Amino acid sequence: MHYKTLFKFGSWALLATGAIHLLSFLNHREPANDSERQLLDLLANYRFDLGAGITRSMEELLQFFSLTMSLLCFFAGLLNSMLARFFDNAALAKKVVVFNAIFWTIYLVPLYLLTFLPPQVCFTVAWLGFAGAYLRFGRG
Repeated sequence: MHYKTLFKFGSWALLATGAIHLLSFLNHREPANDSERQLLDLLANYRFDLGAGITRSMEELLQFFSLTMSLLCFFAGLLNSMLARFFDNAALAKKVVVFNAIFWTIYLVPLYLLTFLPPQVCFTVAWLGFAGAYLRFGRG
């Protein structure tokens, strides 16, 4: 498979990951027991003083980080899709392919250590595209 095809696959996988991740905002978690009910109540209602008169709950902070995950996917996927159009410039193509292969390899380490199966699978699929593009780069 040609490196451009693999790179575009990785870019589209990131866009799909961002879309899938946004679906998590549609889900409302119901507590299964009293401990979970208490935990969810604290996440939503206990507010931290973050200085300058700003208070946020842990749920609000987690929602922000969750949203930035989707935005990262969309930004990287769209940027890579646009850059792939200029891969007739071998020097640019090499830099973009190498950067993505390295970045997403490093990104997978904390992802595997700190998250759960669905994001691990989605980002691994994208990584396979970028790593495959890197491995195939010099071969046509």
